[in-house]
Parts: sequence; C-alpha cells; structure tokens
Amino acid sequence: MVFKKLLKAFLMLTPLLGIVLLVLSLLNLKGNSAIRKLLLGVVIAFWLFSTRPGAWLLMKPLESQYDPIAELAEEDRNAYVVVLGGGCSASGHSDAERLSESALRRVLEGVRIGQMYPNTELVFSGTSWRGTCDVGELGAIFAKKLFPSERIKIQYDSRDTKQEAEVFKLQFGKSRPVVIVTSASHMPRAVKNFKNQGIEVIPAPTDYKLKPAKFWISDILPSVENLKISETALHEYLGLILTF
Repeated sequence: MVFKKLLKAFLMLTPLLGIVLLVLSLLNLKGNSAIRKLLLGVVIAFWLFSTRPGAWLLMKPLESQYDPIAELAEEDRNAYVVVLGGGCSASGHSDAERLSESALRRVLEGVRIGQMYPNTELVFSGTSWRGTCDVGELGAIFAKKLFPSERIKIQYDSRDTKQEAEVFKLQFGKSRPVVIVTSASHMPRAVKNFKNQGIEVIPAPTDYKLKPAKFWISDILPSVENLKISETALHEYLGLILTF
C-alpha cells in the first residue's frame, strides 16, 4: 500500500517533470558554464518551492501574523466588516460559482462575523483587474441569501488592495471600527494599505492555504498545489515591497 502511494506520487506530472529537469541539469553540468549553473539553480528553486517544506517556508510567516477572530471587543461591535475581493470570473452557472474559492471563503467569514453582532454592517469590495466582473457585487448578492440585505453595502471601483483602502476611506470615513476580512496570506498587505490611509483595522484572516498534516515522504516531491502556495506567497511579498 505504501509503495503504491509513493509510486503514484512520483508518477504525477509535476514530480515527474521536476525529476526529469533535475537529471538533465546534472547531466549537463560540465565545466564552469554560468548558464548551466543557472539552469541547475532554477531547477533546484523550482523543486524547493514545489515541495511542502518549501511552500511552508514561504507562506508560514504571512499566515501566522494574525489570528482568526473569535469575538469582537464590546466597543467594536458596531464595526464595518469589510470583505475584500478575492477574484471572480465573468461567467458561471451561479453567483457563488463565479466567485473564486478565496472570495467565497472571505464572504462566508464576513457573514459569520456579521451574524454574531447585529450592529455591524458588511461592506463588499473589489473589481477584477480586467474589469470583467465585480467581485464585491457578486459577494453581496450571495451574502444576501444568508444575511439581512439592509446591512449590506457595496464598494465599487476598487481593482487592487490600495484602491480598496482609498475608496473605503472616501465612501465610509473613519468614524466606526473597521474589521478587515481577507485571506490570511493577504492580510499583512491589506493592513498596511489601510494604515496608510490612517485607518486602524481589526484583522479577521480566513482562507488559510497551509493545512496541518503529518509529514509524509512524498512531501519532498514537487506538486502543483505547493507551487501555487509558493506563488501566492511570493506575490504577497512583492505586494508588500511595493506598498508604500
């Protein structure tokens, strides 16, 4: 049983591609060619960031900065609960299907917090950077099936995190507490952008990419899932660098 699972893990497309690239790089590593060394370095980096340990190395510092919200302090229970956009598609069989997995998780977390406190209002924001869909509007439509519509607001024309913070300040000001709901990996950048607008926020992270699990030998093999986690983490680090 263990052998079959291990063999299957090795024969998946990403691990197989990684093994082939590594072998080819080693076979071509002759002399002191800078290009060959660069190729080997790229292959090693690809392998590392496609493994579970590599993905954890990149993502853990982002996702561990803030804890999920258990409850709000008494003075914060009239907050705006701002659900940041997380991507959507222009077509789909339903509003929920058009929302990305991350966006849907953010919506559900926002609704969960809002349901606990009757004086809160949900604010949905975000537009796809291509302008093909409005994730804030889609999130609000879906949330209305679970939450009172009179306590739902939509923030338009926000194509990135910086714009979401700027537009929120213009539309809602700073008179009430602000709870930010977004993916755990995105939260450090979101907090930084809102602070740049003079808005102190209460982080409510969700959509965690890292799932605790017992280590298995196949974790050192490349996988598309781990590569995607690493890519998301690198995207957030770049976003933090460019946020000023």
